[in-house]
Amino acid sequence: MSWKFWQPKFEPQIIEVSVATLLRWYFYDASIEDPNYVAKAVGMLPVSEEGKQTELQGSEDRLSEIMGLLPFIEAMADINSQAMAAVQFERMREAGIDLDSEDLHSEYHKIEDIYKMISMSGIISTLSSGVELGLIDINAIGGIIRDE
Repeated sequence: MSWKFWQPKFEPQIIEVSVATLLRWYFYDASIEDPNYVAKAVGMLPVSEEGKQTELQGSEDRLSEIMGLLPFIEAMADINSQAMAAVQFERMREAGIDLDSEDLHSEYHKIEDIYKMISMSGIISTLSSGVELGLIDINAIGGIIRDE
């Protein structure tokens, strides 16, 4: 008997999930204020009040699995928001927009906040869905993040 380290321990599992399911998970896991409004806006049918309660419970269950990752998620969202705001303002500078005004300084922070909200929503919903589907094993994740 020989050891073949490249052979998987098990056969890969095929996971099927509809885009509609992923969209609904996103709406709830990202804490969209009115998921039914957004569902209708993207061409989906709204859920009933009973369905809403089921979706909320599912989201709570998914999110509870990743709560320990929130400091990391927030750190990555901060990094992304700072980088994207800097890129956006560099493009504005290249377009000849005066970025030294007081108004734009205030806008810069608003844009950073928007990018952070978008980043948090995307990262949280990606991780929560990935864990739910078994694509991500958060028990295998370890490490420490520290400022240098």
